[in-house]
Amino acid sequence: MLVSQSATTDRKGAAAAHRWGILGIVLALFGGTVAALLISHQAQRKSQGMERVEEGLSAIAKGELDRRIELGSSDDARAIADNINVMTERMRAQIAREEETQAVSVVRADYSAMLIPRSQKLHRGIVTDCWQHGTSLRQ
Repeated sequence: MLVSQSATTDRKGAAAAHRWGILGIVLALFGGTVAALLISHQAQRKSQGMERVEEGLSAIAKGELDRRIELGSSDDARAIADNINVMTERMRAQIAREEETQAVSVVRADYSAMLIPRSQKLHRGIVTDCWQHGTSLRQ
């Protein structure tokens, strides 16, 4: 009877170990699946951020300097997007300064032409004519 009782106990122990083994495998598969899904989700989020940066850079390269690249605060590409936004803002400011400088130069030239007295214009015209024809004003 001792032998049969020992065999029964061994079978129960083996069945329990088998159940725990199967449960361990199921839990490991479940944990691996969850980890794979989380990693996939993170990789997708990172690639979406870089896709937004790429789209923004393409638009800026085409001359759309008003374009901003907006990303979420937890996005790894956020620092890149922020630096690109600062760069385009500085480019817009530089272009505005250059356009203003050109406009001021044109206005200044127009005012200069208006401020030169007519007699000076006539005198310049006579001097230019004499110089072109090789004559002297003293004649």
